[in-house]
Amino acid sequence: STSKGGRNWASLPQNMSVPPRVRLLIHAQDGCLPYLTPQLLDLLFSPSQGGGEIGSGDGEASDKLDNDEDWKWRRAHLLLGVAVKDTCIVPMFQESKMKSTAASKRKRDADSVSSADGKIGKPGEAVSKNDAANRKANVDDTKKPVGYTFLTPGKAEFICSEIREHAKSSWKEPPSASYAQIHLKIPSFVETIIAPSFSLDGPSERRSDNGVGTREKIIPQSTKNAMQIDTPHGWQKIQPEQYWRAVMSVTGPPSSSEEMNLAAGAVGLFDLVSLNRADSPSREKMLKRTNDWSSRIQSFRASQKQPCTGFWTPVHLSGWDLPLESLLARPNRRDSTPSIDRVAIVGWESITSTREHRRQCLRRLMGTLNSSPSKPKEYALLAVNDIESIVDAANEGVSIIGTDLLRRLSLSGLALCLDLTDISSSISSEQCYLDLKDRKFAEDASPIVESGGCKVTSSFSRAYIHHLIEAKEMLAQTLLFIHNLNQMLLLFRQMSHDSVQRDE
Repeated sequence: STSKGGRNWASLPQNMSVPPRVRLLIHAQDGCLPYLTPQLLDLLFSPSQGGGEIGSGDGEASDKLDNDEDWKWRRAHLLLGVAVKDTCIVPMFQESKMKSTAASKRKRDADSVSSADGKIGKPGEAVSKNDAANRKANVDDTKKPVGYTFLTPGKAEFICSEIREHAKSSWKEPPSASYAQIHLKIPSFVETIIAPSFSLDGPSERRSDNGVGTREKIIPQSTKNAMQIDTPHGWQKIQPEQYWRAVMSVTGPPSSSEEMNLAAGAVGLFDLVSLNRADSPSREKMLKRTNDWSSRIQSFRASQKQPCTGFWTPVHLSGWDLPLESLLARPNRRDSTPSIDRVAIVGWESITSTREHRRQCLRRLMGTLNSSPSKPKEYALLAVNDIESIVDAANEGVSIIGTDLLRRLSLSGLALCLDLTDISSSISSEQCYLDLKDRKFAEDASPIVESGGCKVTSSFSRAYIHHLIEAKEMLAQTLLFIHNLNQMLLLFRQMSHDSVQRDE
């Protein structure tokens, strides 16, 4: 079968013999893939158990899923972006010390009265010692934190041990599982890239008339020694060494190289670029802070005895016209040419001019970095939020592209309908989206896309999705996200295939 653009979906490579050239980095929400439960993750990214398609119970559908190999290329093209700002923030508590006064003594005597039979309680109320201990524990659990800090390996190990203790009967993870698997519940087959943050977006989200979330751009006041990141509990300062301890806490101390493969690396701290140029720090100051932080992280990382996850050097796109020496950090000040292995490009949104100018800036920046004696092996673009930028970045040689576009589209009732006949610079967002909020789909019994649809959502019609949106059911967002994720992975698979063909 073919799509509306004439693409024969069966002709796309099902199992590529080479690793994918372009991979999708999904921005996680609190360390989780948006909208996807463990059961849905199994449907999309695990071998089928013959359960049939959702909404159907016939044997033909079951046989179809038994022979389905799509989960292999979906796994190969997917990465999960974990932000320290919302997964590694932990509260701090302070023990309250009651003043030794006559009033406080009377209060303590009234709250706890001992009796000869071993009961403890208030006057007129007999309470067992176990109940009293439970009551005290509940009071401790409801104490307000005095502040917030970031995760440390010791705290991560304590949290993991508590979870293991409370889930002994149903525990399935291996003893060597990391904090990411135990606490964040990230599946073992999903590779992750850790970053301090993915954009300037703060946690307070305003809604526009069409339902799309819009966020205010705030200028973080970073200092020489610390980056300010916007957490669910307000702005918090994080120092380079403190950040890398949080990274080590998430990945855990790996006991084998196989466990290290679960994390594809961590991006260093970077000073955020404001869209308001009048209030933003100078570009030189911003780049110097980023380079200083990267140097401190690499020095701290080298001093650790245990193996560490890989380091992605952050480089600002706004420095596209600067020489190599101004773009990169030097872990050792005696080194005239800093070594770079993997580069994470940040600040895509800081280039607010035309699409072609953005692409030229990216090309110039990568050309400068490639002139280094230690040419980068891999490039990642940390955050883009439109189809045009994704295609442009892939065509310029970026191998990992991060985005939160799928969640935003699903939230606004938009479905991706991509025509992969010709992936070029002519692709535009206006041609890619289907607005299922439109009343014209109220009686449309056709599937979201005629061909190339996901096995989870192919059983549901456009009219049904429209009804769910009108009824404000969260199921609409879930189904749209699954569909959009499948469409985006198809796009990345095709871009990988085209990249291989260009090199042949």
